[in-house]
Amino acid sequence: MIRITIAATIFLMSCGPGPPSKDRVENAATNVSPNNVSPNNASPNNMGGTNVGTSNNTPGDSILEQPLTGVVAGSAFVFASGFAMDLFEDGELWIELHSTPNDEPCARNFDAAPHIILSATGEPEDGPLGLANNITFAYDEDDGAMNDIATKGRLVIDGIQGEVLSGGLRATMGDHHVNGTFAVPVCSP
Repeated sequence: MIRITIAATIFLMSCGPGPPSKDRVENAATNVSPNNVSPNNASPNNMGGTNVGTSNNTPGDSILEQPLTGVVAGSAFVFASGFAMDLFEDGELWIELHSTPNDEPCARNFDAAPHIILSATGEPEDGPLGLANNITFAYDEDDGAMNDIATKGRLVIDGIQGEVLSGGLRATMGDHHVNGTFAVPVCSP
């Protein structure tokens, strides 16, 4: 696994408080190398196959119909809460997915537990992760905040119904891996 310490530096030094811009996220992702896994292995490191993100929905790129589950930073991750917020000028939503329950997710008062960050428009989409469409596994280590960028997997956004954005995600980066569905409130900035 390659640690994206450059990405952490960009996030921490150039963004100040709040989320980074979409351009900074995309630029930070250029230092990621591919990570292939076996498509039929049930081990924790398997979240699909070498056909990640193909459009023919082969078994290797399917998203499980269960809450988003996996391992982030060596800890079990089961989606419990999160939020989507319009923080970008281009209409993209900043989305955070947490394993920590939160009765008021729009207050954004989550603990420092490992979580997942992504962005999407909120319009229906289904496609592979890549350099321009990636997710971040965010967590803390003794050295400080870490952000590992995943470019292998698949993101599905079902859309926004009422005030709730729903979708599914399958992503892997080194020892991090998740697969399943999520639904989060769309909050005001």
